[in-house]
Amino acid sequence: MADLASVSPLNNIPQDIQIHRSRIFALETPVQMTLAVFDKYWPYMDNVWCTQQYNKLSEANSQYRVEKRYGVCRLYRQWKLGEAPEGSRRRRRETATCKARFRITTYADGMKVIERIGPPHSHDLEHVDQMKRNTAVRNIVLSDFFTGWEANAILAYLKDTTQLPGGRDMMREAGGRHISRQEVSNIKVGALKKAYPGQDISEVRKQMDKYKNLHVCSWKGCEVPPFETLRELLDHRKEMHGNLTHDHSHKHYICPEKTCWRHKKSKGFPTFEGLNDHLRKHHGSAVTPEQAAALGLYKSGGDGPMPDLNPQADPTTPAMSTPRSDGPSPQLKQDLRTLSNNNANGTSAANPASNGIQILPESQRASMTQRLAALEQQRARLDQEIESLRHALHSPVAAQCHNGAGYTSPYVPAPTVDYEIPGRY
Repeated sequence: MADLASVSPLNNIPQDIQIHRSRIFALETPVQMTLAVFDKYWPYMDNVWCTQQYNKLSEANSQYRVEKRYGVCRLYRQWKLGEAPEGSRRRRRETATCKARFRITTYADGMKVIERIGPPHSHDLEHVDQMKRNTAVRNIVLSDFFTGWEANAILAYLKDTTQLPGGRDMMREAGGRHISRQEVSNIKVGALKKAYPGQDISEVRKQMDKYKNLHVCSWKGCEVPPFETLRELLDHRKEMHGNLTHDHSHKHYICPEKTCWRHKKSKGFPTFEGLNDHLRKHHGSAVTPEQAAALGLYKSGGDGPMPDLNPQADPTTPAMSTPRSDGPSPQLKQDLRTLSNNNANGTSAANPASNGIQILPESQRASMTQRLAALEQQRARLDQEIESLRHALHSPVAAQCHNGAGYTSPYVPAPTVDYEIPGRY
């Protein structure tokens, strides 16, 4: 897939545009160009030079004579300023401030020579770029690259200097430094006027906005009229096309961690191998087929039995292909905890594949660790009491009391203490 920057319209700007614009603006010496070069660079200068006179040659004399065009600077123009209405603050720029003139001579072989025939400009190039944008800059806004873009988004993209290598501001070099959001919008409106000649642009935009917000049913063969809201479209699909839910029948396994986004049926895995890869990557553990069956990670369909998940069978191809809508039952979770305790006590030694496998999430492991610490403390207290009783029973003083010597043992039985055994997690 092509990079977005590689198809940017800014790439169409010549790399040496700033040099050529400076030369054609000043015209200190005549500039000679071929027809192809002239067509390439002149659109970047038509906001400065304006042609006025043009002597077109006849076909009979075109092979022996040259063609000449005369023009002036844009600020050479003169017009009469009308009186502003009372209370108006309308301002217009001063006219006839530059006397620069030029001539374009076209020879029979297509070669063009641009030369100045009057005094130089009384201003710089930046001053003209601020008042008028050239044709090339306006065509960049109208390129197919910006189809569907809003005016503010187009302006932000054109002013982003990170779009081109080296961070060059090609829009400024091409004469588009002073382009504004309103001007971008006006350029778009001008293109609409050309596309719909003789039509009211406001009415055209109303029609565009009207149909832009409608929702059409994409069901094949459905010919109902468009809906004004998305809710109406969804209700139509449910009623007429039975489009109630998405089909997740190919996702047979879910993650056992309740807080994991893969715990949902719609986000499950189609294969047992995919489930184990997810557990190793995100939860640091994996499960065997027997443990998956005990936990209820497999979603069977209907009222049928659980599939045969044995190590010899293919773990990536479940025996049934229809998922069950309900989740793991409490009894299955309880069986898994029993299985985990047996693994901790060494009863899983017969199954080498399950040794050293952590099948519980971190949250349940923390509660198990706390319960184990409480049981160890309780066992230490019980061992101490047993040792005291054993010492009292087998000491010589206890033997004399047993023979009827009338000796009272100094041992005082420890009071009975009801230890609270933490409940199962």
